[in-house]
Amino acid sequence: MKHFRCFAIIILVAAFSCDTFAGDKEDIESILKKAHDAFSKKEYQTYFTYLADDLEIFTGVSTPLLHIGKSHWTDFINGFGSLPSVTYNQQQNSVRIYNENTAVVNGYFVFTVVEKDGTVTTQSGRNSTTLVKQSGKWLIVNYHFSPMF
Repeated sequence: MKHFRCFAIIILVAAFSCDTFAGDKEDIESILKKAHDAFSKKEYQTYFTYLADDLEIFTGVSTPLLHIGKSHWTDFINGFGSLPSVTYNQQQNSVRIYNENTAVVNGYFVFTVVEKDGTVTTQSGRNSTTLVKQSGKWLIVNYHFSPMF
């Protein structure tokens, strides 16, 4: 009976662990959701914590610029702060992980800006995001946005 209790406890702990600890794909999905939600809520300081210092971004949406480095991107994003609303929604993500430390995510996005005069601009397109695990934490190192044709 004693061995049965030990076995039952081990099974329960194992089952609990499987449900409690997400895998890398689920972690990445969660990180992207948290980052994009923070962006859409204009909680830019929180959004920036998900970005690597050596970040590079091709916007291809609101501007055709290449942003090199986190500080260049943060300056660009902080420029949205004076607008009534700027939202980003990414969906239908496909997550692929390589060598347990690099992830490539492809999906579709909708980017909406409400100007001070009430003008609403919505752009949709495709997005590629690359994340790298640094010191045990997934960080976004690259974004590439392409408008739909």
